[in-house]
Amino acid sequence: MNYGEARAEVVNILKEVGEHKQEFLYSDVRGLFQVRVDTNPKDVTKRLDALCRTDPSKFWYTYHWIPVEKWCPSTIKEMSEIVKELRRGLSQMNAGECESTKGSTKNTTPMN
Repeated sequence: MNYGEARAEVVNILKEVGEHKQEFLYSDVRGLFQVRVDTNPKDVTKRLDALCRTDPSKFWYTYHWIPVEKWCPSTIKEMSEIVKELRRGLSQMNAGECESTKGSTKNTTPMN
């Protein structure tokens, strides 16, 4: 793999999906780019997926794009804190709704 060409591909593809400002972070893993973007990583990944479906030839070096919401050291204590933080966020997002799925119908019921 040509590092320079792969990195240029990442920059060009991100610009094409509207991410003009990106920050490459240090990676210990050969062939893995860690890139910080200004907007929601999940939204960026969705736009990248749509671009790849319309023109897969633009993705010559890059195969997997995985959104990461939080980076942390790989210690149990740090990871536990991040998981708790993310769970609180999910709880707040879902507060007041109870969702059930039966067959092909989906019901959302307010909880009091």
